[in-house]
Amino acid sequence: MTGQEIAGSGRHPGNYASDADATNATLVLLHPIGNDANCWQFLGLENAHSIEFPGHGRRERQPGWTHASFADEVVASFDGMLDLVGMSMGGTVVANILARHPHRVRSAVIACSGSVGRASTSKEAQEAKRRTVLGRGERGLNGGMACILDETLERWFTPLAVRTRHRGVEYARRTLLQMDPAAWYDVWSAQANSEYLPVEALTSIKAPVTIIGGLHDRTAGLDGLAEVHRMIPNSRYEIIAGPHMMHLDQPKSLLGALERHLVWAPIGNRVEAPIGAFVYSDTDLLRKGA
Repeated sequence: MTGQEIAGSGRHPGNYASDADATNATLVLLHPIGNDANCWQFLGLENAHSIEFPGHGRRERQPGWTHASFADEVVASFDGMLDLVGMSMGGTVVANILARHPHRVRSAVIACSGSVGRASTSKEAQEAKRRTVLGRGERGLNGGMACILDETLERWFTPLAVRTRHRGVEYARRTLLQMDPAAWYDVWSAQANSEYLPVEALTSIKAPVTIIGGLHDRTAGLDGLAEVHRMIPNSRYEIIAGPHMMHLDQPKSLLGALERHLVWAPIGNRVEAPIGAFVYSDTDLLRKGA
Protein backbone atom coordinates (compact mmCIF):
# COMPACT_ATOMS: atom_id res chain seq x y z
CA MET A 1 0.00 0.00 0.00
CA THR A 2 1.21 3.49 -0.77
CA GLY A 3 0.02 6.77 0.63
CA GLN A 4 -2.40 9.03 -1.20
CA GLU A 5 -0.65 12.18 -2.36
CA ILE A 6 -2.20 15.47 -1.33
CA ALA A 7 -2.17 18.35 -3.79
CA GLY A 8 -2.27 21.84 -2.36
CA SER A 9 -1.42 25.47 -2.84
CA GLY A 10 2.31 25.16 -3.37
CA ARG A 11 3.49 24.90 0.24
CA HIS A 12 5.88 22.07 0.83
CA PRO A 13 7.11 21.76 4.41
CA GLY A 14 8.57 18.32 3.73
CA ASN A 15 12.18 19.58 3.88
CA TYR A 16 13.98 21.25 6.75
CA ALA A 17 13.74 24.99 6.27
CA SER A 18 17.15 25.76 7.77
CA ASP A 19 19.29 22.81 6.68
CA ALA A 20 19.77 22.56 2.93
CA ASP A 21 22.15 19.61 3.30
CA ALA A 22 19.71 17.45 5.24
CA THR A 23 18.55 14.27 3.55
CA ASN A 24 15.08 14.69 2.08
CA ALA A 25 12.29 12.92 3.89
CA THR A 26 8.76 11.95 2.90
CA LEU A 27 6.05 13.93 4.65
CA VAL A 28 3.37 11.49 5.87
CA LEU A 29 0.07 12.63 7.38
CA LEU A 30 -2.00 10.42 9.68
CA HIS A 31 -5.60 11.50 10.19
CA PRO A 32 -7.97 11.11 13.15
CA ILE A 33 -10.81 8.65 13.65
CA GLY A 34 -13.69 9.30 11.27
CA ASN A 35 -11.68 11.34 8.73
CA ASP A 36 -10.06 10.33 5.46
CA ALA A 37 -7.26 11.57 3.19
CA ASN A 38 -9.32 14.62 2.21
CA CYS A 39 -9.23 16.01 5.75
CA TRP A 40 -5.92 17.74 4.95
CA GLN A 41 -7.41 19.79 2.09
CA PHE A 42 -7.67 22.97 4.19
CA LEU A 43 -3.94 23.06 5.04
CA GLY A 44 -2.78 23.62 1.46
CA LEU A 45 0.14 21.16 1.58
CA GLU A 46 1.92 19.77 -1.47
CA ASN A 47 3.79 16.51 -1.96
CA ALA A 48 2.48 15.12 1.31
CA HIS A 49 1.15 11.58 1.59
CA SER A 50 -1.90 10.69 3.66
CA ILE A 51 -2.38 7.14 4.89
CA GLU A 52 -5.98 6.09 5.54
CA PHE A 53 -6.93 3.81 8.41
CA PRO A 54 -8.82 0.60 7.62
CA GLY A 55 -12.50 1.29 7.00
CA HIS A 56 -11.86 4.98 6.29
CA GLY A 57 -12.16 6.65 2.89
CA ARG A 58 -11.37 4.17 0.14
CA ARG A 59 -9.92 1.47 2.40
CA GLU A 60 -11.79 -1.69 3.26
CA ARG A 61 -12.32 -2.82 6.83
CA GLN A 62 -9.62 -4.79 8.59
CA PRO A 63 -11.02 -5.99 11.92
CA GLY A 64 -8.43 -6.63 14.61
CA TRP A 65 -5.84 -4.05 13.58
CA THR A 66 -3.92 -2.18 16.30
CA HIS A 67 -1.89 1.00 16.55
CA ALA A 68 1.32 -1.05 16.54
CA SER A 69 0.40 -3.08 13.46
CA PHE A 70 -0.63 0.06 11.58
CA ALA A 71 2.63 1.78 12.58
CA ASP A 72 4.51 -1.09 10.95
CA GLU A 73 2.36 -0.77 7.82
CA VAL A 74 3.07 2.94 7.49
CA VAL A 75 6.84 2.44 7.67
CA ALA A 76 6.68 -0.43 5.15
CA SER A 77 4.79 1.81 2.68
CA PHE A 78 7.68 4.23 2.10
CA ASP A 79 11.40 4.18 1.50
CA GLY A 80 13.86 6.41 3.31
CA MET A 81 13.34 8.84 6.15
CA LEU A 82 9.95 10.15 7.23
CA ASP A 83 8.60 13.42 8.60
CA LEU A 84 5.41 12.41 10.40
CA VAL A 85 2.33 14.43 11.32
CA GLY A 86 -0.43 12.74 13.30
CA MET A 87 -3.72 14.22 14.48
CA SER A 88 -5.57 12.59 17.38
CA MET A 89 -5.36 8.82 16.85
CA GLY A 90 -2.93 9.52 14.04
CA GLY A 91 -0.64 11.01 16.69
CA THR A 92 -0.83 7.79 18.68
CA VAL A 93 0.28 5.86 15.62
CA VAL A 94 3.12 8.37 15.12
CA ALA A 95 4.27 7.68 18.68
CA ASN A 96 4.25 3.95 17.93
CA ILE A 97 6.36 4.54 14.83
CA LEU A 98 8.84 6.57 16.89
CA ALA A 99 9.09 3.75 19.42
CA ARG A 100 9.15 0.82 16.98
CA HIS A 101 11.10 2.28 14.02
CA PRO A 102 13.27 5.11 15.38
CA HIS A 103 15.82 4.80 12.55
CA ARG A 104 13.15 5.75 9.98
CA VAL A 105 11.92 9.01 11.53
CA ARG A 106 13.58 12.36 10.89
CA SER A 107 11.02 14.40 12.84
CA ALA A 108 7.47 14.09 14.11
CA VAL A 109 4.43 16.09 15.16
CA ILE A 110 1.88 14.64 17.59
CA ALA A 111 -1.25 16.81 17.77
CA CYS A 112 -4.35 16.56 19.96
CA SER A 113 -3.63 12.96 20.89
CA GLY A 114 -4.86 11.91 24.30
CA SER A 115 -3.92 8.22 24.12
CA VAL A 116 -0.15 8.23 23.57
CA GLY A 117 0.92 7.27 27.07
CA ARG A 118 -0.07 7.62 30.69
CA ALA A 119 2.81 7.20 33.10
CA SER A 120 0.61 7.72 36.16
CA THR A 121 -2.63 6.06 35.03
CA SER A 122 -3.70 3.05 37.06
CA LYS A 123 -4.85 -0.18 35.45
CA GLU A 124 -8.34 0.52 36.78
CA ALA A 125 -8.39 3.92 35.07
CA GLN A 126 -7.08 2.39 31.85
CA GLU A 127 -9.83 -0.24 31.93
CA ALA A 128 -12.46 2.46 32.50
CA LYS A 129 -11.09 4.34 29.49
CA ARG A 130 -11.19 1.14 27.45
CA ARG A 131 -14.87 0.63 28.28
CA THR A 132 -15.60 4.25 27.32
CA VAL A 133 -14.03 4.02 23.88
CA LEU A 134 -15.62 0.63 23.17
CA GLY A 135 -18.96 2.17 24.13
CA ARG A 136 -18.52 4.84 21.46
CA GLY A 137 -17.94 2.17 18.86
CA GLU A 138 -20.87 0.10 20.03
CA ARG A 139 -23.28 3.04 19.86
CA GLY A 140 -22.43 3.60 16.20
CA LEU A 141 -22.54 -0.11 15.41
CA ASN A 142 -25.93 -0.64 17.06
CA GLY A 143 -27.67 2.63 16.23
CA GLY A 144 -26.03 3.75 12.99
CA MET A 145 -23.78 6.73 12.38
CA ALA A 146 -26.58 9.29 12.66
CA CYS A 147 -26.99 8.46 16.35
CA ILE A 148 -23.40 9.43 17.20
CA LEU A 149 -23.15 12.42 14.88
CA ASP A 150 -24.17 15.35 17.08
CA GLU A 151 -22.28 14.17 20.16
CA THR A 152 -19.14 13.58 18.10
CA LEU A 153 -19.22 16.98 16.41
CA GLU A 154 -19.72 18.67 19.78
CA ARG A 155 -16.60 16.96 21.14
CA TRP A 156 -14.54 17.72 18.06
CA PHE A 157 -15.39 21.37 17.35
CA THR A 158 -16.14 24.64 19.09
CA PRO A 159 -19.84 25.44 19.60
CA LEU A 160 -19.46 28.40 17.22
CA ALA A 161 -18.12 26.19 14.43
CA VAL A 162 -20.99 23.73 14.83
CA ARG A 163 -23.62 26.48 15.03
CA THR A 164 -22.35 28.30 11.94
CA ARG A 165 -21.80 25.07 9.96
CA HIS A 166 -18.10 25.76 9.46
CA ARG A 167 -16.71 24.08 6.33
CA GLY A 168 -14.58 21.75 8.47
CA VAL A 169 -17.65 20.71 10.45
CA GLU A 170 -19.56 20.00 7.25
CA TYR A 171 -16.68 17.90 5.92
CA ALA A 172 -16.70 15.87 9.17
CA ARG A 173 -20.48 15.54 9.06
CA ARG A 174 -20.39 14.07 5.54
CA THR A 175 -17.49 11.76 6.29
CA LEU A 176 -19.07 10.37 9.45
CA LEU A 177 -22.46 9.76 7.84
CA GLN A 178 -20.80 7.94 4.93
CA MET A 179 -18.78 5.66 7.23
CA ASP A 180 -19.70 2.01 7.71
CA PRO A 181 -20.83 1.60 11.35
CA ALA A 182 -18.84 -1.63 11.53
CA ALA A 183 -15.68 0.27 10.53
CA TRP A 184 -16.50 2.87 13.21
CA TYR A 185 -16.61 0.04 15.74
CA ASP A 186 -13.34 -1.39 14.39
CA VAL A 187 -11.42 1.83 14.89
CA TRP A 188 -12.63 2.31 18.47
CA SER A 189 -11.88 -1.35 19.13
CA ALA A 190 -8.36 -0.75 17.81
CA GLN A 191 -7.96 2.09 20.29
CA ALA A 192 -9.35 0.00 23.14
CA ASN A 193 -7.17 -3.01 22.38
CA SER A 194 -3.89 -1.21 21.64
CA GLU A 195 -1.34 -1.06 24.44
CA TYR A 196 -0.25 2.25 25.92
CA LEU A 197 3.38 2.93 25.13
CA PRO A 198 5.47 2.30 28.27
CA VAL A 199 7.38 5.16 29.82
CA GLU A 200 10.72 3.74 28.73
CA ALA A 201 9.58 3.72 25.09
CA LEU A 202 8.78 7.44 25.22
CA THR A 203 11.92 8.42 27.14
CA SER A 204 14.04 6.55 24.56
CA ILE A 205 12.77 8.57 21.57
CA LYS A 206 15.64 10.54 20.02
CA ALA A 207 13.95 12.28 17.08
CA PRO A 208 12.80 15.90 17.45
CA VAL A 209 9.10 15.88 18.29
CA THR A 210 6.66 18.77 18.44
CA ILE A 211 3.57 18.15 20.56
CA ILE A 212 0.55 20.32 19.77
CA GLY A 213 -2.39 20.81 22.09
CA GLY A 214 -5.66 22.60 21.50
CA LEU A 215 -6.67 25.13 24.12
CA HIS A 216 -10.32 24.31 23.46
CA ASP A 217 -9.83 20.56 22.97
CA ARG A 218 -12.50 18.84 25.04
CA THR A 219 -11.42 15.37 23.88
CA ALA A 220 -7.65 15.17 24.46
CA GLY A 221 -7.20 18.15 26.78
CA LEU A 222 -3.74 19.47 27.65
CA ASP A 223 -2.50 17.53 30.69
CA GLY A 224 -1.83 14.21 28.94
CA LEU A 225 0.09 15.94 26.16
CA ALA A 226 2.14 17.84 28.75
CA GLU A 227 3.05 14.51 30.31
CA VAL A 228 4.17 13.13 26.95
CA HIS A 229 6.26 16.29 26.43
CA ARG A 230 7.89 15.69 29.79
CA MET A 231 8.84 12.13 28.79
CA ILE A 232 10.11 12.69 25.22
CA PRO A 233 13.62 14.20 25.57
CA ASN A 234 13.94 16.34 22.41
CA SER A 235 10.45 17.79 22.34
CA ARG A 236 8.63 21.08 22.37
CA TYR A 237 5.00 21.69 23.32
CA GLU A 238 2.94 24.25 21.46
CA ILE A 239 -0.59 25.22 22.50
CA ILE A 240 -2.95 26.58 19.83
CA ALA A 241 -6.30 28.26 20.40
CA GLY A 242 -8.30 25.55 18.71
CA PRO A 243 -10.50 22.47 19.31
CA HIS A 244 -9.76 18.79 18.84
CA MET A 245 -10.12 18.84 15.05
CA MET A 246 -7.92 21.89 14.59
CA HIS A 247 -6.82 20.78 11.11
CA LEU A 248 -10.46 21.28 10.10
CA ASP A 249 -11.40 24.18 12.38
CA GLN A 250 -8.14 26.20 12.54
CA PRO A 251 -6.02 24.97 9.60
CA LYS A 252 -3.98 28.18 9.21
CA SER A 253 -2.95 28.07 12.86
CA LEU A 254 -1.97 24.42 12.57
CA LEU A 255 -0.04 25.05 9.34
CA GLY A 256 1.94 27.78 11.09
CA ALA A 257 2.80 25.33 13.87
CA LEU A 258 3.96 22.74 11.32
CA GLU A 259 6.20 25.29 9.63
CA ARG A 260 7.69 26.31 12.99
CA HIS A 261 8.33 22.65 13.75
CA LEU A 262 10.28 22.16 10.54
CA VAL A 263 12.42 25.22 11.26
CA TRP A 264 13.19 23.96 14.78
CA ALA A 265 13.64 20.26 13.98
CA PRO A 266 17.20 20.39 12.52
CA ILE A 267 18.38 21.76 15.88
CA GLY A 268 16.02 19.59 17.87
CA ASN A 269 16.98 20.94 21.28
CA ARG A 270 14.48 20.46 24.08
CA VAL A 271 12.18 23.44 24.70
CA GLU A 272 11.04 23.01 28.28
CA ALA A 273 8.32 25.66 28.67
CA PRO A 274 5.20 25.31 26.53
CA ILE A 275 4.88 27.78 23.70
CA GLY A 276 1.78 29.69 24.65
CA ALA A 277 2.38 28.74 28.29
CA PHE A 278 0.58 31.90 29.39
CA VAL A 279 -2.66 30.07 28.68
CA TYR A 280 -1.67 26.92 30.58
CA SER A 281 -1.85 26.81 34.35
CA ASP A 282 -0.73 23.28 35.27
CA THR A 283 2.91 24.23 35.83
CA ASP A 284 3.35 21.61 38.54
CA LEU A 285 2.91 18.85 35.96
CA LEU A 286 5.58 20.39 33.76
CA ARG A 287 8.05 20.70 36.65
CA LYS A 288 7.97 16.98 37.38
CA GLY A 289 11.20 15.35 36.35
CA ALA A 290 12.73 18.64 35.17
